[in-house]
Amino acid sequence: MNIEDKLRHLRRAMTDTTFKNIDIDKDQLKQQVLQKSKRKSSFLKKPVMMRWLQAGLSFMGIVILCSVVGVIAISKTDLFQEQQPNNMGKSPQQAPSTKNEYQEPPEKSNDKSSKSKVKLAGLHLGMTDDQIVEQLGKPAALKTPKNNEQTLTYQDQNAPVLKIKIKNDVGAYDIRTHSYNVKSKKWDDLLPTKKEEVTEMYGEPKDKTKVSCYGSATCEVYQYGPLEVQLNRKGTKVDRIVLTKNKKDQISR
Repeated sequence: MNIEDKLRHLRRAMTDTTFKNIDIDKDQLKQQVLQKSKRKSSFLKKPVMMRWLQAGLSFMGIVILCSVVGVIAISKTDLFQEQQPNNMGKSPQQAPSTKNEYQEPPEKSNDKSSKSKVKLAGLHLGMTDDQIVEQLGKPAALKTPKNNEQTLTYQDQNAPVLKIKIKNDVGAYDIRTHSYNVKSKKWDDLLPTKKEEVTEMYGEPKDKTKVSCYGSATCEVYQYGPLEVQLNRKGTKVDRIVLTKNKKDQISR
């Protein structure tokens, strides 16, 4: 029904009312009809907008719910991974040592070539003179006695701190220190001079014994296989360390 039809219908209805003799402004009446039409049109559109609004809110709710579920799932996965043992394929970490070059060889190994060697000042038995010089530098004194043997002496402030005996066919076979002569930081870093430094480098000794020292005194000796450490009479500092192939040259003999 268009506007003209509505106007005719309205005039016909008014002829039966008390307003039949009132002149109505056609334009004003037309404007009122248009306003009523607009209100009806907007009213009809409201349910559609409400549906779109509800749909949008529902979609946002689903997105938020999925996000929360995803976060919870990730958190549970991380927690599960943290609870799993993480040492697969890894060896346990060892405490750092200030002089970690002095290590005792592992006792359980079938491959002799892979065994670590007991070291003293970075040296081990069997090293050649060239290897020793490369490790410690040129010695203060080099003595070459008979039978293709030589002795390398290293000093700290003109006092002997390390002596190495070498044979051409076997290399270094006797390494010993005069630890009480250590003064400089260089040699203090290379050689243990205190009881606690000895156990830090080599661990607890396999055996302990006492020997005569300083005339009528006795000193304790820590034994680590071919390496022996003699403490001073107070048992607090190191007097000397001997690493030798010959048992008869050991401190405890």
